Amino acid sequence: VHDLYDATRSAWKVGERRHAAKYALSIYGGVVREVYEITAWAPGGTTMKMRDADGRPGARSDRFEFVGMIAPDAVRKRYLGRSVAHYFKPGAQNPIMYAGC
Repeated sequence: VHDLYDATRSAWKVGERRHAAKYALSIYGGVVREVYEITAWAPGGTTMKMRDADGRPGARSDRFEFVGMIAPDAVRKRYLGRSVAHYFKPGAQNPIMYAGC
């Protein structure tokens, strides 16, 4: 559970639009695996992550990470297990997709 959260929330190249995002979807294979409610954004590598104990990536001044929690059940039910593959065009290289922001 913590690994998925850490992998989803860090370390993204995002702009000011990040502040309009309420939720972040963890996606693998074009399917939503979890939904997180974003409570705050911080510079990359500045918040505690489970993988920090491994000595893996530290601060990244060009990236950001969010702090949050698993979204409310009503929101999760709307997205969990659903395909979002149609949002990602073949060959697209940016893993970030803003929807409804």
